[in-house]
Amino acid sequence: MGPAVLFSEMISSIHMKYAACLFILILLAAVIISAGCLSKSATEVPDITGRWTIASQTVHENGQDGFIQPALTNAVFDVAFQEGRLFSGTYAGTAFYGSFFSKDGTQFILTSQAPQGEGNLSAVQIGTVVNENEIMLAGAVFSDTGRSLSEEQSVGTQSSILLRNSAEATAKIYPAISGVFTFDGGSLLSRDMLQAVSGGNLVVLGQKGGVFYGIADTGSETEKAGGTDFSAVLYGGDKPEKILFVTGDGKLWFGSASHEIITVSSLDERMDKDHTAVKTLTYVLNGSTAGTQQAGLNFAGIWSTRDQEVISKDGYDAGLPSDFIIGIGSQNTLGFIAKTSYMGVDEGETGGIVSSGGDATLFRYDKNGGIYLGMGWAEGNTLSLSEIFTDADTEYVSTIRSVRI
Repeated sequence: MGPAVLFSEMISSIHMKYAACLFILILLAAVIISAGCLSKSATEVPDITGRWTIASQTVHENGQDGFIQPALTNAVFDVAFQEGRLFSGTYAGTAFYGSFFSKDGTQFILTSQAPQGEGNLSAVQIGTVVNENEIMLAGAVFSDTGRSLSEEQSVGTQSSILLRNSAEATAKIYPAISGVFTFDGGSLLSRDMLQAVSGGNLVVLGQKGGVFYGIADTGSETEKAGGTDFSAVLYGGDKPEKILFVTGDGKLWFGSASHEIITVSSLDERMDKDHTAVKTLTYVLNGSTAGTQQAGLNFAGIWSTRDQEVISKDGYDAGLPSDFIIGIGSQNTLGFIAKTSYMGVDEGETGGIVSSGGDATLFRYDKNGGIYLGMGWAEGNTLSLSEIFTDADTEYVSTIRSVRI
């Protein structure tokens, strides 16, 4: 029995109702941790302190046919503190923290954790500044181990609009993504090997604004004839748009999408606690051609952190040791494998992707008891990253500057 059939049966059960409610609560918690942000450039970040409200929200739960639009509330996001790219505040008594990561200063990262007792779910938010009074949030809920969840747990994506100063949301134009996309090629990169992987079709079944969903053959063994349910959300406004992509087995993928081509990368295909691999798949709309994919910036080398600022429940701190080393050896068209250490202690491998323009993403499901996400850009021999990480059960958001030595 395939996941779609199982889902249709569960939808009428108490367990499914509970899962749907839990999913919305987790996504709302993720948005709660996103208090709004504005930034113009890597070196010039305007004051974003103030009060923001959710103007609209679209949610898709993996396996669901259609979308959820939760009832809106009058809750206010109060951004009370900002220092450079880092900021913090509260929402209904809950603290949030964030950091701008893009070179032009228009995008930021945030994260949330499932309430205690709700299992191994995590959420990541990526925000894009539309104008001084409007922010778009793209969010993903996934398994924080990258492994399958119970029937009572739900994963998926959401898109939200935040407004302040009584502003009205601007009209958005998203690429129309629909139809059957055929597998064009794939690779699996580890530190010692690069190999081709097979795959099948990706079928988009529905789209509402920046959120779309369907079935994709990711080359994994699943119940649905080689395919798995997926949910995706667009963010960034680039061409092609960047996406967060969550599959029914609980995995989080990063990628890009246009109306003709979809490329996704799983950055932590864990082989053991110290070694990982990056899996990249490309799908092309029937009748289209993928063309030649631009290779990512040469990222190889040893990157040594020179400056680090963090923010957490303990406040803002620019005085922490910055002895964080990122060593990058293996790299293919988009992916790379990094080996990291902190204060001389080996932390194992982390997978990542880098664009031709130097935009970089690093991700790991379990590092010190929580997810690790680093997003930023490389320019010449300088790497600027915003990070989400956990240490001693405390979640931190940081910004670092590293140089290639």
